Amino acid sequence: MNQMKPKKHRKKRILIILGVLAVLLAALFLVAGNITIKEMSVTGNEFYTSEEIRDMLFDTPLKRNSIYCYLTNRFGEQQTIPFIERYQIEFHSLSSVEVIIYEKNIIGYIEYLGSNLFFDRDGVIVESSSRVIEGIPRVSGLTLDHVILYQELPVERQDVFEEVLNLTQLFERNEIPVEEIYFDKNYNAQIQIGDITVRLGENENMDLKIAELKNILPEIEGLSGTLYLEDYQENAVNTTYVFKMDHEEEGE
Repeated sequence: MNQMKPKKHRKKRILIILGVLAVLLAALFLVAGNITIKEMSVTGNEFYTSEEIRDMLFDTPLKRNSIYCYLTNRFGEQQTIPFIERYQIEFHSLSSVEVIIYEKNIIGYIEYLGSNLFFDRDGVIVESSSRVIEGIPRVSGLTLDHVILYQELPVERQDVFEEVLNLTQLFERNEIPVEEIYFDKNYNAQIQIGDITVRLGENENMDLKIAELKNILPEIEGLSGTLYLEDYQENAVNTTYVFKMDHEEEGE
């Protein structure tokens, strides 16, 4: 009988400890469930606004829960977001996070069978979408008979993508909003800026041509026509250019 009492006391203590643990766990879950992310900042985003990123990553109360967000960010798989390579969520406090966006390196897109195929500096198709992104030029004139997502565009000359990269960097540096880059069968370049067509020709002295274009644009802003810069000469005594209005082109 004496041996039974210690066992009963031990069992009672275990039940009390389990009961306390259950209460503590319930309190912990209750508190954790009420800790929510209230402040969210987004950096590194150009293709999407900060509001769009927030709506995609924190679109439910559960995703805005601090504990859930931390655990899924630490151990779970990231959401797949078009044009985004990856993202990182940094906690500044239990209620404040910073979302760091790493976007895909896109330099242009081509239209193919009703879709816009965005490609990187190596000519690899990284995204297919119906949207158009401001600052990413359309590239036309390239002959394609088939395309495969996440593979190189099957063009005759792969170095054309180096030229596209060089051009887009020059446009960005000179703050020139180009909508389209066109290549003819000899890979001479032509660009479209609103109603103005600019013929750039071969990939020679391109940095000088674009710098000259930047100086010329204010003079022809609002007009409609073709600017000829393919014969631009470095160190020429007199730098001249030819701009023909559309009605002049039709009259020829």
